[in-house]
Amino acid sequence: TASFPIEILGLSTVTFPLKTNLGGALSYTSLTTDVCTVAGNLVTGVAEGSCVLEVTAPETATGTNYFNELTVTVLPRQALNLDFFFPPTSIIDGEIINVPDATYGKKLTWTSDTPELCTFNGFKLTANNPGECAYTGEFAGDTEYEPFSASYIVTVDPKDPQTLTANFTSMVGMNTQPLMVNYRDWE
Repeated sequence: TASFPIEILGLSTVTFPLKTNLGGALSYTSLTTDVCTVAGNLVTGVAEGSCVLEVTAPETATGTNYFNELTVTVLPRQALNLDFFFPPTSIIDGEIINVPDATYGKKLTWTSDTPELCTFNGFKLTANNPGECAYTGEFAGDTEYEPFSASYIVTVDPKDPQTLTANFTSMVGMNTQPLMVNYRDWE
């Protein structure tokens, strides 16, 4: 037998027993199809609320039918967020920043709302031109989580014409590292 009360998270599905403890077959019917639906012994949440199920079994050896109503609570889907993501407010033309690939284990899709200013390659945003770059991370939603969207704006500043990028070889480990040198430092 199943233990009651039963709760379903969001649009999840719960499997109910097919037989009574005496071996008789059970059938389920949703009396509130706007909250949950039934397919055989699978009960699926459709919307938040109380779902009333009619549970029946065929006539027993004593000549009686088994009938009962069962209430299943369908809980709301959970909300996602990107509270851990603190993107920069400005970057330099040509700079690349990383964005999260997931939140709470749910894969995100990132798009640039201003592709003439910034573009994505996987989970890396590249600034292509000066201006206000707008970009959005989205999750379509599933049985447990609501759809999610978060938009951000980063100012793309032009490259400083007084800055030269050069490579030098580190004395420790002989690694090549970028070095920013300002022409004004040479005066």
